[in-house]
Amino acid sequence: MRQARLAAGLTLDEVVELLGGSITKAGISKYELGKSTPTADFLTRFACALGVRASQFIEEPGASVVWIAFRKHCRLPVREQTRIQAFAERRIELELWLRSVLCPAERPQAVPRLAVTTPAQAERAAERVRDSWKLGEGPIPAATTLLEDRGAVVVAVAEPREFDGLSAWVNEDVPAFVVNASMSTDRRRYDLAHELGHLVAKNRMPDAKAEEDLAHRFAAAFLVPAESVRTELGARRRTLDVQELGLLKRKWGMSMRAWVRRARDLEIIGPGQYQTLEVLFRSRGWHHSEPVPFEGEEEPKRFRLLAHRALAEGVVSEAWAEAACPEAVTPKSGAEEPMYESLRLARLATHERHSILADAADAVAADYATDAEFADWEAADLDGAADDAAG
Repeated sequence: MRQARLAAGLTLDEVVELLGGSITKAGISKYELGKSTPTADFLTRFACALGVRASQFIEEPGASVVWIAFRKHCRLPVREQTRIQAFAERRIELELWLRSVLCPAERPQAVPRLAVTTPAQAERAAERVRDSWKLGEGPIPAATTLLEDRGAVVVAVAEPREFDGLSAWVNEDVPAFVVNASMSTDRRRYDLAHELGHLVAKNRMPDAKAEEDLAHRFAAAFLVPAESVRTELGARRRTLDVQELGLLKRKWGMSMRAWVRRARDLEIIGPGQYQTLEVLFRSRGWHHSEPVPFEGEEEPKRFRLLAHRALAEGVVSEAWAEAACPEAVTPKSGAEEPMYESLRLARLATHERHSILADAADAVAADYATDAEFADWEAADLDGAADDAAG
């Protein structure tokens, strides 16, 4: 109950108000803490107020989630941070439950846990992960797919710019990531790499800013290894060309500004040139929106695929799928009708099914009457039937 309330972004007082004052704040708190047991009627009303399924309140928690702290300079209010975490925890539980049912033998690929206390160690840690996952030295086509294929859970949420990302260990060995779907594609890739850096580092730094800086260094090195940077830019440069940076962004999926920082960190350009380019980016507003987009795709797909499979195989009901993953049931605007439309028809009452089929027949009647291909097919069929009768 507490998870659902926090995911909805509601306080205890606000829930009391939604329920018309029929219960006190202390009463709801006792339910959330397990000090008393709510009735089935109350759970139904509580679920209706929050817009969720009542059945989720009698399910056992399926995951132990240990979050890495929000970034040091995160401007998101604590209430919003809690809401995002609660929503993501529920979503993680659902995905892991589907995996346990549909892919019981699946195990996440190990994420190396390394000491990362210096920039040089962050570089080596990124190289170690790439080597462990056999990624070579080239661009990563899709960071989201890469992580999902290795057993990680990736949750996308649409939030204000104040939210960058989150990472967690689930049940001690499953990595989980939360990214902001409102960000640009290259930013989501970078944030995923940044959060991966937090999970790879087995140590916690006493200075939160230093820890963030190391995660940034890991992210850039993971997306573009040092040797690849030198191959693209050379060992030493007096300046960097904006169009050159745009082409590199399209090739590697890392922002132009991150390329500038990467060049400074590897001492390809000096501090003065770095500051000059920073001023240029800020004066043109490119620190918020760069002039060259990255056309890659960074959308989590694993949960939707599992939900579609579970629905098709009868593992979950349509109501469950619609509540957990609406995309698995309701096609997006302009999309083709789902393959299982005939199953929906079969579940309807006879008079409803006949009415829908009659409307469909009327809709295509003109095509049958005027389309030459249909007329030829019908004539051939009738000729065949006449031959059969004569035989």
